[in-house]
Parts: sequence; structure tokens; C-alpha cells
Amino acid sequence: WKLRSCTPEPGVGQTGGDGNRFMLDQARWIWLPEYDFYGRHARFRKRFTLPAVVKRAQVRITADARYRLFVNGVLVTDGPARGFPWAQPVDELDLAEQLRPGENVLAVHVFSFGLSTHQSVFRGRAGLFVAGKILCADGSANEIVTDAGWRAKEAAAYRRHPARFTRQTGFQEHVDLNLEEAGDLTVAEFDDEAGPRAKAWGPEGCLPWSKLEPREIQLLT
Repeated sequence: WKLRSCTPEPGVGQTGGDGNRFMLDQARWIWLPEYDFYGRHARFRKRFTLPAVVKRAQVRITADARYRLFVNGVLVTDGPARGFPWAQPVDELDLAEQLRPGENVLAVHVFSFGLSTHQSVFRGRAGLFVAGKILCADGSANEIVTDAGWRAKEAAAYRRHPARFTRQTGFQEHVDLNLEEAGDLTVAEFDDEAGPRAKAWGPEGCLPWSKLEPREIQLLT
């Protein structure tokens, strides 16, 4: 069977009762160009330019199944919290300290189990979702959202089919650094102009992620 994209349900993606959008309408769930999810490590990048010092950068991020976020070469956090696709946990971050005037980059390493574990429930797709707004000192507002313009490629240094730790958890990580791509993909100076672009699944509310919710436990700091 094949999953279809759908229009978000009324009210999905809103916080409490204040009516503010929890996610930006322009954001899309994205993945690698290939329809392949089992034991898959993927890297996503988005370079963008900011005109002035950043005052606030509210960014919401989630992935199926796991993500690790870098901003301008700095590891910020990983997630999301354990949850279900029909109530996908979302992390809300303020990235103002990591961003700067000029060129910036968000780099995200995403791992797809490609099967269900006690950490996540697999429903035929994997993906990354980012939506945020960056406010600068000059009064400008800049949106950062995942779409088909993001660079996306497999993390070739990670072995595809290692053993699982247990039935309840995910896979071991076997990394061959001889296969690692030259250069640091987490910094803005890395040249990815010739790199492949992401595949866009659909907007907030597309299946299997029918609802996005803030995480119920605080991020570890």
C-alpha cells in the first residue's frame, strides 16, 4: 500500500487555545530522493543568509525516527521524544545564540529504523520536518522551513544493516571513516551546490504524521 498526502485537519498544529500556528504552512516533510527507509542514515542541509544580528530564532523540529541538529558546526540537540506518528513529538528551540549575520547553515543527521521499536512506530515513511521564524535586529523576519530545496544525501560512512541491540531498541552504529565525505557538512563553508535535493512528502498533517504535538518532557540541557 502507498501513503497519500492529506490536508491538515482543522486545529492540527496549533498551541493551546491562543490560535497561533504551531507550524508554518510552507514547511514540508522531506526525505532522501530514494524510497528506502530500513537502517538509513541521511544528512540534510540548508544554507541561508541573515541581514543582521539575530534577536530571536524560534525553530520547531522533528524527525522520524531520530535526528541530530547542528547549527554552524555546533551540535545543538537531538530528538525527538518517544512518541507515535499520529501524535508526533516536536521540539521547540531558540537558535539565536548559534546564528549570525551573513551565511548560516542548518545541518541535520536523521536516522530511520525502517521498522517499529519501543522508541518509535514505523508506518511506511521516514522524514524530517523543520519550521521556524528568525527575527533580526533590523526588523526583518526570515522563515526557515524544510522543502524540496534542502540538500539531502545518504551518510555513506554508516553501515546500512548492522545488528540490533535488542528487539526493543534500534540498531548498532557501525561507521567507516574511510568512507566519510571530505569536509565538514555542518558548517556554512562546505560547498554543496552540486548535491542532490530532498524529496518532499507533504505538509504538516500528511500521513503518517497526522498530528504534531509539543514534547511532553523537557529537553535535556
